[in-house]
Amino acid sequence: MAKKKTTEPTKVDNSERNIIIKSKKYNDLLEQLDSKCEHHVHTDDELKEIAKDLYHNKIFSNLHIDARNSVSLASVFMPLMFMGGVNWGTDETRESKIIRLLLEDKEAGYNERHNAWVNEIGFIYEYYGKEAPRCINGMPMFYSCHLLSKTDAKRMLEFHDRYKELQDNINSQF
Repeated sequence: MAKKKTTEPTKVDNSERNIIIKSKKYNDLLEQLDSKCEHHVHTDDELKEIAKDLYHNKIFSNLHIDARNSVSLASVFMPLMFMGGVNWGTDETRESKIIRLLLEDKEAGYNERHNAWVNEIGFIYEYYGKEAPRCINGMPMFYSCHLLSKTDAKRMLEFHDRYKELQDNINSQF
């Protein structure tokens, strides 16, 4: 019978820890960790363009999904299924093991920031033409999507209401 392999915990001395902390791989992961939980702040012009596209039915959004419908947001906007934490890698090199050990405490902070970031999502959308060839219960499926924070979503919907009002005024005069 073959002996079972036992894995011993990786022990790190301070000199090796300092070398890893200065490594490109470690710093790239930290940069990914820090930048992943930030919403892009959209300009008024960007939000006005999104509002116009919403009015002219060029985009499909979370507002199009009825709460009574059995279709979930993640079934329509597939990337939402994968909005988990950072993947630290699965390779078993000594460097990767040490990096995972060093990042364990940082990951707890990341998870808190990630959950706060997800809770700040106010509007999810994608342009028609980018949908998948299949649909689910009459709803399109997208392999990509755009996100607006709650603050940007509120501003965009205000622009949408103003644009709708202007369009209604124009249409009533013809």
